[in-house]
Amino acid sequence: MQNADDAGASEWSVVIGERETVVVHDGAPFSFLDVVGICSIGLTTKSQSQIGFFGVGWKSVYEVSDRPQIHSGAFHFEIAHVSMPRAIAPRANEGHANETTLVLPHHDEVDPRVLTEKALAIPAETLMTLPHLSRFSVGGVGTKGVTHVEARHGSRVSLSSASTDSVYEIAEDSVQIDGGH
Repeated sequence: MQNADDAGASEWSVVIGERETVVVHDGAPFSFLDVVGICSIGLTTKSQSQIGFFGVGWKSVYEVSDRPQIHSGAFHFEIAHVSMPRAIAPRANEGHANETTLVLPHHDEVDPRVLTEKALAIPAETLMTLPHLSRFSVGGVGTKGVTHVEARHGSRVSLSSASTDSVYEIAEDSVQIDGGH
């Protein structure tokens, strides 16, 4: 989700199947530098103002998959051994050209029901911490339909999901720390 927000995505979705997890977002497609960054250890192409500056979030996909696949813009590749990209064919059922699709073929020991439960536990308030994302959806094994969460940013944020409807007032103020902002 953080990488989608860093790419300026407004929507993010995940569908957890028996054999793979598919994540889609509508942010900027991968550039060559993004490919280099995602395949590198200790090297980032992100600015310090971006959530994924340290590159730790992406590495968490290896808890689920040995060979994550990325379909974004002109790039269609999988990553073997954490840092070796290999070209693959585009997905036959790929969505819009402006979407990034991550396919995570599951390890044998991954329980898709447990993974689905964890994804469904993402609090709706998470959207308030992500400046670009305004909607996310989660679907998976053992669920009836898809859970959607939507927010409208500004001074008033409304969060709507199947289980909650909340409204928050957001106040912003600059704080100077050690000569910076």
